[in-house]
Amino acid sequence: MYQLNIEAARLAEQRSSRITVPGEYVGQFMQAVEVTSPHKTRGIELVFETENKARAYFTLWTLDIDKKELYAYRYLNALMVCLGLEKLESGPGAIRKWDEEASGMVTKSVQVFKALLDKEIGVLLDTEEYEKRDGGIGIRVAPVGFFCTSTKRMASEILDQTREAEQLKELSKMLKHRPLKKSNIPFSRESCATAPSPLSDIDDDILF
Repeated sequence: MYQLNIEAARLAEQRSSRITVPGEYVGQFMQAVEVTSPHKTRGIELVFETENKARAYFTLWTLDIDKKELYAYRYLNALMVCLGLEKLESGPGAIRKWDEEASGMVTKSVQVFKALLDKEIGVLLDTEEYEKRDGGIGIRVAPVGFFCTSTKRMASEILDQTREAEQLKELSKMLKHRPLKKSNIPFSRESCATAPSPLSDIDDDILF
């Protein structure tokens, strides 16, 4: 037997859209894939989706070629605290991904962090403009924090067993959108959490 859920009926007509506004979002990770950059920097490519199907794509670059911890390593550990995870291991999986050579979607074997998937999590996102390959201006997100949705507490408050959730309120006030800044100085985005994306404007689907 099924009971009518009016909100679910409304959501059936909605297609995925990208998050383009800074804010405090609640949803789940639909994809968490182990990735390695051409410079051998290690990270986790994430696809976050809210209940109303708005998506954010970003990568947490965690360790460099010498296994030195990068800034986003802190974000990953904060995420683990908020999800109640003591360890995080990847396992074999597959995703549907856009392939430029094939000019279409193909199934690729990847290493997936299944423990991060399908669990409610809060994410604080900044946004920033970037220049696309065709010269146009795009908007991508940058995570600046995670929180437990049931208590609104962030990682330090969970670890310190603080009853009152104060950090989320303060960080939410500082969320911002960064306009494009042209510079001749190359910037390594592997040092932080970004959304560089071979994902382009194509949504990937996980197949387990």
